[in-house]
Amino acid sequence: MVSLNIGQYRQKGLYDVLRRKSKRVSQKIPLPQESREYLDHYLEKREAEEGEPLFITRYGTRLQTLDVCRICQRVLKQALAFLPEHEKFEFTPHQLRHTFLKR
Repeated sequence: MVSLNIGQYRQKGLYDVLRRKSKRVSQKIPLPQESREYLDHYLEKREAEEGEPLFITRYGTRLQTLDVCRICQRVLKQALAFLPEHEKFEFTPHQLRHTFLKR
């Protein structure tokens, strides 16, 4: 998702252009209605153009995979602060993908 541009976003989801053995393949990325509403609001406030990155940092540069890892770790640390030791768990950004696909 971090490699996507605004032009790849559509009202019915996101499209990612993949390259497989010299072929370009478009793959639709499903996006729940609530997520689309938040994304629409985010893009409205940004006033960004088609070729710009879909997600940016506070400095205006493209959000990187490492940035997503850091965000997840920060949120996880906050969430685990109130759990008893025996209920704590590990979490990675990749698990977000599996969680979405199973629900």
